[in-house]
Amino acid sequence: MSRIAICGYSSSVGKGFISRYDTQFEFVKLGRRNDADISLDLRERALKGEIDKLRGCDVLINLSTQVDDATDQAILDLVNVNVLGALYLAEICHQYQIPQFINMSSISATYRADDAYYGFYAQSKKSAEEFLECYCKRMCVDLCILRPAAIYGEDTFAAHQRLLYGMMEKVKKGDTIMIYGNCDAHRNYIHISTLSEVIAGVIREHVTGIYNVVCKENQTLTEIVADLNHFYHKQSKIEFLTEKPDIIERVFQCDESIYEQTGVAVPKGIYDELSRDIRVWK
Repeated sequence: MSRIAICGYSSSVGKGFISRYDTQFEFVKLGRRNDADISLDLRERALKGEIDKLRGCDVLINLSTQVDDATDQAILDLVNVNVLGALYLAEICHQYQIPQFINMSSISATYRADDAYYGFYAQSKKSAEEFLECYCKRMCVDLCILRPAAIYGEDTFAAHQRLLYGMMEKVKKGDTIMIYGNCDAHRNYIHISTLSEVIAGVIREHVTGIYNVVCKENQTLTEIVADLNHFYHKQSKIEFLTEKPDIIERVFQCDESIYEQTGVAVPKGIYDELSRDIRVWK
């Protein structure tokens, strides 16, 4: 059984991954909570507690992230966690001879400076990737960086995916969905079950490199509602509020090689993924 050190185990992604693989992997939890095996605050970058548990780990996974950038202090925390914290975890891999480091980045790392959604978060994720590539190459730590699209699944993701969850609640009730503007914008979502499968596959196959973890299809809002109607056996309709500003497009390139290397079926869209994880939704 592989021994996995995991930072960010109490995050939505961490909980989703551990709940699906707690019988297949042995987890060593790093974090600030009382139930952590090893105490670690990435803002302070200091390990405390049973540090020797890190020895013999096969991989360290970083699922920690800071999103808020509303204040100057929040921006500093964002840099401390997303950039310096990730680099510190790579240093731990080198120090404790953990052969593989998996860093959970974000599809936002692919944004350009002139993109509508570009900001401190996207910049921090991109900067972390560049630092990690340099450091892990120099220190001979095998690195895998995953860039998931917008993640959904359990209700804990709802606060970050309000558009999708809002449409989902409307469809469940059979209500009409009001969409701002006249643009049938594209979106790309990845289910936590699919992402968890990919992470497990990266561990099993010792995959290295940088990969976008997204659905094969960038679906329009109309297509997403059609998938939700199909899944929930409803007939909700969309009404575009043309007097309102358009919703901005978000289109990403699917890298099917990550699915090929991990043995995970390429996700095609909302209906495909929900059908694979009915337990969560019904």
